[in-house]
Amino acid sequence: MINSQATPETASLTIGSDLRAGSPNAAWRGLNLPGGNGPTRERIDRLFPGSDVAGHVLDVLASGVPSENLAVRIGGAGEERFLWASFHPYPSTAKPKNVLMQVQEMSAHLIVDGKTGEVLEANAAAKGIFGQTPRSPGSPWFAEPLQSQEARAISLAQAAQCGSHYLGKFKHRRPDGSEVELESILVPVDGPQNRPAARSLRQ
Repeated sequence: MINSQATPETASLTIGSDLRAGSPNAAWRGLNLPGGNGPTRERIDRLFPGSDVAGHVLDVLASGVPSENLAVRIGGAGEERFLWASFHPYPSTAKPKNVLMQVQEMSAHLIVDGKTGEVLEANAAAKGIFGQTPRSPGSPWFAEPLQSQEARAISLAQAAQCGSHYLGKFKHRRPDGSEVELESILVPVDGPQNRPAARSLRQ
């Protein structure tokens, strides 16, 4: 869970009620995120095209209620990055004038076939956690939250409807026998191989 208050370690950006970005912190600039290269008053929908960041900001401004555990995809095909995002009223009042967007970049990415669970691609971080073939023996859906057919169907439907689906925290045993706690988001992805689902994780 991303903290509700900005810290030097958490990449943070303040967004006004006019949807214009301002005040990125050093961690935001360090990740080379949109709006972090010098002063900006660019609209958030232009900084994050093709995402629902503006919609999340408007929801928080209208309700005063945070939105957490959301995936934001940036970058073009082949250069995609996935951010774990949280949006909080700032300051925390019933009628906020600003929204604090906080993100962490997801370290491990898996491209998974949405029908079979076959792992089509895995980045270096995912291979480090799951091995060269990041699947549990005997089960194409290796993650605890996706091991039942019913859970997979619900999760995939939610991801398709909302753009991403938070799978929560779960334990996973690495190929070397050590155990690690992971937190994961399921994100639909369309690609040249008709890849219908991607999973992004963080430790």
